[in-house]
Amino acid sequence: MLIQIRYALAALVAVSLTSCATGPSPSASAGAKPTQKSAPPKTAGDLDPMYRPLGDVDLSQYKSAGNGLLLVARKGDYDILLTKPGYPYELPAMGWSGINYHKATRNVSQFSGYMMRARNNGNNPLPYIGRQVFVDIDGVAESYYGSFAWNSFKQCLFCSRDTIVEFVEGIPEVRDTDGKVLRMPYKINRYWEYWYQFNSGNYVWHYVTNSEQTSRKIQLRPASHDQKPVYTEVSGLPQYEFVLPHPEQVAANFPSTDRALFTRTYSLGDLLRQKKINPDNLLLKPFSPTSLRDNFNKSKIHKYDHAWISHGQSAFVSSPMTGKTYLQPYQKPPVLTLPSLKEIVMNGKLSVNRQCMGKTDGMVVLTGQCDPASPVFPLTVMTQISANQFVVNVWSDINRRSSYLLTGGQFPKQNFYRWNIDAFMVNTTVDPDTTLAALETGDDPFSEKIIAFANQNQDRQVCDKMATAVSNAEKALHFDPDIEERLAKYEHYYKMDWADMGKAISNIDRNPKHTPVTDFEEFVWDDLVSMRTDIDQRLNVLNRYKDVNNSVCQPDPQRMTQLVTALTSFKADLRASMKQLDDTYYDQAVERKKEIYYWANRLEEAKKQAAMAQFMDKLHASLNADLAAKQAERRSMTRSILESRRAVKAQIADVKARNAAYFANHKPAVSAPSAVTIAPVTMPSYSLDTTADSKVYLGGLRSNRLSFQDAIAQSKIKTAQLKQTTTGTAPNATAATPSAESAPEAKPSRDAPGGAAICVAVSRNASNNMTDLGYYYAYDQHSTPLKTDRVARQKYAAEHNGTPSCKHNDEDEVGALVVVVWDGKDYTGAASRTYGMGFGLSTGAAEMDAVNNLSNRNWSWKPSMGYRVVFAKQY
Repeated sequence: MLIQIRYALAALVAVSLTSCATGPSPSASAGAKPTQKSAPPKTAGDLDPMYRPLGDVDLSQYKSAGNGLLLVARKGDYDILLTKPGYPYELPAMGWSGINYHKATRNVSQFSGYMMRARNNGNNPLPYIGRQVFVDIDGVAESYYGSFAWNSFKQCLFCSRDTIVEFVEGIPEVRDTDGKVLRMPYKINRYWEYWYQFNSGNYVWHYVTNSEQTSRKIQLRPASHDQKPVYTEVSGLPQYEFVLPHPEQVAANFPSTDRALFTRTYSLGDLLRQKKINPDNLLLKPFSPTSLRDNFNKSKIHKYDHAWISHGQSAFVSSPMTGKTYLQPYQKPPVLTLPSLKEIVMNGKLSVNRQCMGKTDGMVVLTGQCDPASPVFPLTVMTQISANQFVVNVWSDINRRSSYLLTGGQFPKQNFYRWNIDAFMVNTTVDPDTTLAALETGDDPFSEKIIAFANQNQDRQVCDKMATAVSNAEKALHFDPDIEERLAKYEHYYKMDWADMGKAISNIDRNPKHTPVTDFEEFVWDDLVSMRTDIDQRLNVLNRYKDVNNSVCQPDPQRMTQLVTALTSFKADLRASMKQLDDTYYDQAVERKKEIYYWANRLEEAKKQAAMAQFMDKLHASLNADLAAKQAERRSMTRSILESRRAVKAQIADVKARNAAYFANHKPAVSAPSAVTIAPVTMPSYSLDTTADSKVYLGGLRSNRLSFQDAIAQSKIKTAQLKQTTTGTAPNATAATPSAESAPEAKPSRDAPGGAAICVAVSRNASNNMTDLGYYYAYDQHSTPLKTDRVARQKYAAEHNGTPSCKHNDEDEVGALVVVVWDGKDYTGAASRTYGMGFGLSTGAAEMDAVNNLSNRNWSWKPSMGYRVVFAKQY
């Protein structure tokens, strides 16, 4: 708001100064002619070049909506607003999806163009179609031209924020302080969202942004002894220019963010189609993102690298930084520099260039004018020979000529072409009359020679491929499965390790992963699977080229048929033998494995039962001894009580007899008192107890009963002794044996077309929390996932101890492997690292699988925390 007020004050001061400068002079008031004309009023395009497409629109007809905004239209519950030219709307620093995070969160931005505002809840206006500018402290400006959206359109019911602004599609432009373009790719953001539940039970939308890959770097000039190499960023897309649409178009298409609404396209592909040239293999295909299902989050996502620009699919690439178009061979510097795509398209549509070199179709003029009467040089003409061959002739002047042959070839496993360029004439002096004749009639002997060479060269390439296929097929016929020797080796190890059940159980205890099934796969099955796959590939290539018959080579049909028949029969015999092995030896190995696991579990259970039985016997013996001791003690006590009673009875009888004798004597017991008097002593303060320390020993037995703790200790000692005795029959047996349920019930996959595996080394950080140290990978097109997993573990074991975290691919994940990493801090603030391992048919699918694996291995990680790809391989 302060910036807008400042702009308004500046405009008012400028108007005041202008009125003062152009006020009537004394001479004018006296009737003299004015000496200076007033300046014409400035248009919207003068204030801001972005508004030039609106030059025929009277902006004064729209009502002001405050803050420098004009109310253009109302659509449903939304107001469509337009910023006044020269009065951009200021937006606070906040998080934006699809925009440089540091730019958006640290800098205030200014938006010019169309905005939208919801009327029902009084929200602030948000960008729709236009330009958003961020300026750093160092003066580097970053502008985003294109379409914007916000999540209220998606009917988000439980969003964490009221609005999440998204840059949908357009042109990010980065310029330095001198106005030089540093980067200007065309960016397309694919958004997907999923439910995320917090601990409190609340659900929110979580947004993830994937950007379409539309540009890559190429080398314009290699390094020399005194100069560094020169690179630039190029794109294989058409050239797009941002055009601010008319208000009527915006109101009619709201809330659409379609590219055609705000861009002007200059497409070389459209120009080639007008000339009856198919550009599908020559240029980058239009965007058609592939929807993928994310099983973890149950939502649809887009395959963001569908453009394949990094693989060099497009032979013609353009650079916004240099304003040039380049003809580039595969993985080499460009061989031809042309004007921008805009200039090429406009030049190719000129009427003077509709016909050249005697052709109207199958030919396109890229630069110059092909008028035999007055040609304009430099003149570049591209002529199509076949679906994947073109001749490019360049006349830099009427007597200087260059000729190139552009040839394309398709990768066998990937859906894109690589283009090679052969030069036949580079800036060579030619006869001017020959040049004019070639432009007017197409009579060009040198071009005919190039075409003849191209046709013969193409035939030669096909013949070379056929000869290679025949040679590989003949080598395949010499393959020896040697099944008998393989089975003999397997049976030798089977008798040595698995025939005896006791030794088999010992081997399983020592290494649970070593089973009869793994021995069969190692000694017999895996090599046969690789051989069968190799034969299949060689037979497919042979069938592809067996009918070749051209000007260079004419094979013998009878010998070719015999070779195909022999290799097909060899393949069928090998497949039948493997089927028989699968039904016999392999099933036997699987059943033996189950039997070994069963008896291993029975043995472990028997050990536990034997130890428990011994403990119970000892406990019962201890209890019986205790009971006998108590009974003996009770009998001794009874005898003591009876003897005590008899002694007391005898004492009482004796007392009675003495008493009777006393009373029989009638003599007085007390005589007269004497004169001596005895004085009493002081009574003590406590009574005298004579029974406190009394004990009776009547020959009773002492108890030899063990306490409960002593009985358990003795049982443990006896169990350990029994375990040592039992171990003597099965050496190196461990206490724990895998349960029968851990054995697989179904056969594992044995004939996968390729395998890949990744292992991660795990350690602990300063806070004693888990963190990753590094990763080790292995891949092989002719191996199995289990064997590559074994190779990756061996690589890990060469440098680390302990158990790694490993993952290998499935049958439908053959083709690519990707490793992603997140570096950050755990909840204690200590440094932490987590790797994600992924596999798929392509690097894009493998990266999504790696991101899911990253979230599974680190539950505190969220997609908003980011990650980076440290390794990606397409094999």
